[in-house]
Amino acid sequence: MVKKFLLSSLLLVIVGSISFVRIAAAYDVGGHAVETYNCGTSCDTSSAVDAVDNTGNFVDELVNTLGYNNIYERYNCSAEENDFVGADSNYVDNVDIAYFCGHGDVNGIKFGTENSYCTCPLSRMELGDGDLAWLILDSCQVLNYTYIVYQSHWPNSTFKGLHMIFGHDTEASASAYRGRKFARYADGYYGTADKLVTASINWLINYRIKTNQGG
Repeated sequence: MVKKFLLSSLLLVIVGSISFVRIAAAYDVGGHAVETYNCGTSCDTSSAVDAVDNTGNFVDELVNTLGYNNIYERYNCSAEENDFVGADSNYVDNVDIAYFCGHGDVNGIKFGTENSYCTCPLSRMELGDGDLAWLILDSCQVLNYTYIVYQSHWPNSTFKGLHMIFGHDTEASASAYRGRKFARYADGYYGTADKLVTASINWLINYRIKTNQGG
């Protein structure tokens, strides 16, 4: 049974029962970011400001605070759609939690490399048959409520063991620290959370609403 939750503009996609999994040492993390799209292709060439720092800060927080294993960081023209589809067992499905920051829309997350498609929709991803449990897509409209719910684009095929996708319903503003903020709510830095579900609620309330940042 698929359960669907909408928290303001943050849409949480959950498969099966809600699992309040404690973030602990010996987990693996990986990050993708596309800030510079000018990879000599016909893909989008506009920059995504602070995307690399945002993803890097997320990964660093979990590695330095909780001892996560940093399995990969793929940036700019090194990041490929194939890392999510086809070679996912080497990248996003080879870690417990993965973070992507870059352009996106209702059709999916955007890449700039000519080695794969420019856009990777959720419908092409089949995740969780390896290690991935938690996927964070810090991109505009990738979990747009109208597109997914009312236009029936619910990504059931994406979940092959994946627990949850975090993403934006609306536009997302540029930030170098949103990833770190999310990780700190998750790792208990603020003394309020040690679980990803609780972290997502805290991140939404304390970061987006109170400071009016994020989509």
